[in-house]
Amino acid sequence: MIYWGYLLSTFLIAAAIYFLRDRERGQSIFALLKYCFPASVYRTRSFVHDVAILVINLILFGLVLSFVSFTAERLGSGIYHWMLSQFGAVASPANGTVASVLYMLAVMLAVDLGFFISHYLHHKIPLLWEFHKVHHTAPVLNPLTALRRHPLDLFIELNITALLLGFVIACASYLSNDKLDMLSILGVNAGVFIFLMIGSHLQHSHIWLSYGPLNKLFVSPAMHHIHHSFAEEHLDKNMGSMFSFWDWIMGTRYIPQKREKLTLGLASEEDTKNLATLGDLYIQPFIRLFHRLFLRNGRH
Repeated sequence: MIYWGYLLSTFLIAAAIYFLRDRERGQSIFALLKYCFPASVYRTRSFVHDVAILVINLILFGLVLSFVSFTAERLGSGIYHWMLSQFGAVASPANGTVASVLYMLAVMLAVDLGFFISHYLHHKIPLLWEFHKVHHTAPVLNPLTALRRHPLDLFIELNITALLLGFVIACASYLSNDKLDMLSILGVNAGVFIFLMIGSHLQHSHIWLSYGPLNKLFVSPAMHHIHHSFAEEHLDKNMGSMFSFWDWIMGTRYIPQKREKLTLGLASEEDTKNLATLGDLYIQPFIRLFHRLFLRNGRH
């Protein structure tokens, strides 16, 4: 996700937004850099926490998550061989460009639906919210905030996504006699690659970007900014990552009609105080989980 190409394209899009819309500070490169990397975001404790969480999760939890989580390929292989033994080989296997494109779209939908289901559950189930609120402690957003996640939060998302993705891989393998490759760019699902190249990282940034009418199909950065606002009308809105129609189906979509002034973070001052340090972000969710299970209930 933090691939240099995605970050470079994000910077170029941010530069275009600056020169076309927000160039009130002048047209110099220095003014552009101050716009893209403001001190109010990158000289904060929140940014330091984002960097630290990224490093800690990669070092301490990356291997654990990869071993414990279901792997989509292994699961898909198991389902594929079961289907083969039950129904036999397909007489006219799917192949060609159209089949590759459909496979690509199916994988995109599976990955995004897995994220949405996990995200929705983390917001709606109080026990899971204790771990997901780590992501929402950020009072300012930068691209690394996307990975500001508690390991248990990530673990649940990976497993849900792997189940859906494994099923899609199995169906594609069965229908093509295990010979179909999805359309890809640099080894990445082509649709996901393009989405990440056209400003997805601005979802976690200070730069407002709406997709206009396309907000009804895709989650724009502006829509995700709304998700991080703790205003009452914004709570639990826009929980999709790529496609916004999941939120439309569940009644959680909020499309801003104009730029809104937002205050980001947690609504609860108690939560904000209890999750102020790096250690708190890892340990407090377990303490709060114990409180919810044995002492009291309530979201805030």
